[in-house]
Amino acid sequence: MICFECGFQDPEKLNISMAFGVPLCHTHKKNIELVLSKIDGDYSLGILYYALKKIGLKPFIGWWNGQRHVPISFGRYRLNIEFYDPKLPHNHSLALQRQRNESFDHTHQFICIHLPTEFLNSYLENTVMLIFELHEGLRHYNA
Repeated sequence: MICFECGFQDPEKLNISMAFGVPLCHTHKKNIELVLSKIDGDYSLGILYYALKKIGLKPFIGWWNGQRHVPISFGRYRLNIEFYDPKLPHNHSLALQRQRNESFDHTHQFICIHLPTEFLNSYLENTVMLIFELHEGLRHYNA
């Protein structure tokens, strides 16, 4: 197996594991787990990160925007992807209100999309395609 990040090839498959949906060497697996623990991200966020990388996008994970860590970000196209848990009481209405208020960061010109965490678990393929289409639309808009 070959590490998705660095191309390290281990014919005995001892130092490479299938983590986050892609083969990763021990070093890269440890690095992504460290980043996810710093930003309080879960395993499914790592799966989304690598799913986006598989289709050719270059996302940042755990991007620091000056105020907080953003789970997934595309700095060049000024697009942030954040997640919320809709199962928490009153969180859905608060998230919709926050989406209206924070969907465009006027000081830094970023577009911020808030998605429920169930999109990571149940609708990963659709979520990846949605983010891809947003990214491509912004790429052509900024060109």
